[in-house]
Amino acid sequence: MAPGTRSGGAESASERRARAILERVRAVPEGFVRTYGDISPGAPRLAGSVLAGCDDPSLPWHRIVRADGSLAKGERQRRRLHREGVPFRGPRVDMRVARMLLFGEEPMRGDPPAPGEEPATGDPLASGEEPAPGDPPASGEEAMRGDPLASGEEPATGDPPASGEEPA
Repeated sequence: MAPGTRSGGAESASERRARAILERVRAVPEGFVRTYGDISPGAPRLAGSVLAGCDDPSLPWHRIVRADGSLAKGERQRRRLHREGVPFRGPRVDMRVARMLLFGEEPMRGDPPAPGEEPATGDPLASGEEPAPGDPPASGEEAMRGDPLASGEEPATGDPPASGEEPA
């Protein structure tokens, strides 16, 4: 009987999960990283357990890091990643640059901007861009701009009455 299989050759569900995790680790190219959660969505600790139990020297275990870019294996892992050209910001991997995204994945949120980079606020006015016609206002204050009632101005003759008002 082959190791890791039950009598009859059928693979258990946990063996299939472990095999899938190891395949995902092997798919991470040199110079990139993935997180434990990337290779085992919903069960990052399972990924860590599978990696800890694997003794295959060809497995690029060092390319799997914590979601915040910190390293589970410290300096040993850092040296290997550095040799592969993985960028760091202080003691952590620069996840905005080094994290390998698969088709359809979103970049991680909450990373601080790189030096000289504008913070992403989602507000087109903060970036100096003009909002596109028809874009909703970014805040309640902006929503009231151009509303004569909100500014205390009298509506022009022929303007429709504001909600709750009687027509003139």
